[in-house]
Amino acid sequence: MLPSLTTETHPETLIIRDQVIQAMDLDDLDMVKRLLSVLETKIGFGNSDINRQFILSQKAKVFLKQGKPPMEICPLLNEGLSLTFNDFDENNLEGKILLFEESEILHSKR
Repeated sequence: MLPSLTTETHPETLIIRDQVIQAMDLDDLDMVKRLLSVLETKIGFGNSDINRQFILSQKAKVFLKQGKPPMEICPLLNEGLSLTFNDFDENNLEGKILLFEESEILHSKR
């Protein structure tokens, strides 16, 4: 298995993630898609659950902004949450600590 790209070993991934968030804030969905494609092609980036979750959550946000139906968005959100939240139950979050991406995904589902 290839090592996961982390911000410590590959700071450009952190820069690209930040650019994705900025482009999303500006509703530049074409740029978001291009940047996500760059992240997906980086060797090993998708091997990290948190990195894969980031990609899925951002794709779901693009779908949401494009007005896609929930049946297309929810599978991405569920897959993203299941990566770091094995026993995910949105109705029972007591005692759970959510990472940034998890809370963002959960907020998108509501």
